[in-house]
This record gives sequence, C-alpha cells and structure tokens, in this order.
Amino acid sequence: MSDDQKNICQRFGAEYMPPEASQKVGISLGSLENLPLHAVRLSPENGTSGWYIHGGEYSTDADFYQPLHVAHLVERCPNIVPYLALPPGWRVLLAPDYEDVWFDGELLKDVTEGPVAARSRRPYLASLGLSSARKTPKPAVQSHLIDTVMSIHINPMSWASRFAPCGCCKAAPIMPKNLRSFPNRILR
Repeated sequence: MSDDQKNICQRFGAEYMPPEASQKVGISLGSLENLPLHAVRLSPENGTSGWYIHGGEYSTDADFYQPLHVAHLVERCPNIVPYLALPPGWRVLLAPDYEDVWFDGELLKDVTEGPVAARSRRPYLASLGLSSARKTPKPAVQSHLIDTVMSIHINPMSWASRFAPCGCCKAAPIMPKNLRSFPNRILR
C-alpha cells in the first residue's frame, strides 16, 4: 500500500508521513457504511496516529470513536488506507464518485484555548474563518463538514478511549506520558 500512499501525497503536494501499523486510529466502526466517509488527521500523541475516521453524521457520544490499530484498517476501512500517509492537518472526504482532500491548518492549533472552552459552535467556526478557508464544498456536504469540524475540535475521541485496547486484537492500552492536557481534552 505504500506506493498508493506515496502517490496520494505526491498528488496533493503533501509530505509523506505514514503512521506505524501499531499506532491507533479513532474510528467509528458502526458508522462506516454511512456516507460520506470522513477522515481527519490531528497531531499524533501517546501512541495514536492522529487519524479520526467516521461515516455519515458525527455523534457527540463519548464512545463514538473506538481505538483500532492502523494495521486493521486494511480489513475494516480499506477506502481510507491510501490516504493514511498524509501528514497532520489533512482532511479526506469520500463518497461514490466524490473525493475531497485538503489541508486545514486550523487542525494543528491548540484547541484548549479560546472559544472552544466556551463551547460555542457557530461563533467559533466564524473565528476560524472556516467559511472562507477553502472553496465552498457541494451544498449536500457543507453542513456535514461544519458539524464535523466542530466535533473534531471539541472531542475527537474520549480520553479513556484513546488509551483503551485495540478493538480487534485487544492489545494492551497505551497510557499517557503526560497528563497535563487531560482536563482540556474533554471539552464537549
């Protein structure tokens, strides 16, 4: 798969940064049959690859994302595998006859500051300039993107899930080296 991943990175002018097979993704296994398939890569930390993947509508439920090793994505979500080498800050949106891949620098900012702490959705989106950050997506996709952008910034995967065993092989959980971000990462 690395040739496909290198080709994707080349096509979009992105650095080639494949995750390790032993790193975890946050994935909503129960939503993968829904469309569109959305993936976003945040900065890797504490054994995670930074990738968060779901299909269809996002849910704010604490258990929406489950941990899964990158190695299991070939079986569980093969459509996203060619995009996994995109570095942090990249987004992928896939549907039949539709592919949208773009860099979103806002994903790399510290989300523990500013309006997120106030839990304000629309004003926070406006402060990010998301309405003008890139070309306007197709109308059917635009509402989904706005909700997904906010949900990823607020709570991509519950704190406990990040360090839970992989859903397939039940590998031992990865414990955080640094708990400083714990209180700020549970914002909802």
